[in-house]
Amino acid sequence: MRMDATKLQTILTEHQKWLNDCTTGQRANLRGANLRGANLRGADLRGANLFGADLSGADLSEADLYGAHLYGAELYGAHLYGANLFGAELSGAHIVMFQYNQHIAYYEPSAKMLKIGCYWLPLARWLVRYHEIGVENQYSESEIAAYHAFMILCQELK
Repeated sequence: MRMDATKLQTILTEHQKWLNDCTTGQRANLRGANLRGANLRGADLRGANLFGADLSGADLSEADLYGAHLYGAELYGAHLYGANLFGAELSGAHIVMFQYNQHIAYYEPSAKMLKIGCYWLPLARWLVRYHEIGVENQYSESEIAAYHAFMILCQELK
């Protein structure tokens, strides 16, 4: 059952207190939570425990997930535009998504596979061929650069 919005807000408020002063509030423990479709736009989830959480279709745009534990989390269709995922634990997480102008990019961290448009390749191969593929598919230089930045981010994921 999906987590009640009021309960989620209480957890986020306590987490913010904890971030400001670890002697108050409480670190967000959303382990295994059903957050499917939740509005977490701009949420400060630094260090939050989201182990195995279902974040399918959740709006995490501009959210700060630095150091968050997302091991085994379901992220299929989650909106991550502008989200900070540096230092986040994403092992076993099921899909990281990014969209710029043309296509949605899907990254599967455990397999280190990336799909952009109709190309499904290992991340290492994308990092070698991204510019060539972008030009072949009539991407602008700014689009190529944005997708490349996403690839670099994926490479940094644990």
